[in-house]
Amino acid sequence: MSLADATRFILTDATEADLDRVSAAVRDRRDMLAKVRAAAVVVEARVTTRNLKQKYLVGLSGTVASIDGDRADLDLDEDSTDQLRWARQTKFKVPPGTKNFRLRGVPLVCLTVATG
Repeated sequence: MSLADATRFILTDATEADLDRVSAAVRDRRDMLAKVRAAAVVVEARVTTRNLKQKYLVGLSGTVASIDGDRADLDLDEDSTDQLRWARQTKFKVPPGTKNFRLRGVPLVCLTVATG
């Protein structure tokens, strides 16, 4: 069965029970892929943030400074430091003129290692 066949089935013939099974399968697959992504995060890796509750933190990039259990501290690059500085938020105080900011405690499953 191809992806097109599966999509066609979901859109045209799937019952509520079928959709519940598909949703559970998608959730399980996303969880597994997040664990694979997390396992690829190492100190000094270039990463981008994703899937964080605080949307102003999504899409920031930097280098992993340290890892403690299932969380990492990131040294944000200059563009991401500026983005965080000007975001409508009050949790992180980024001083004027700061070129790099350490973002602490980011879940590993919310990081994607840059390729290339």
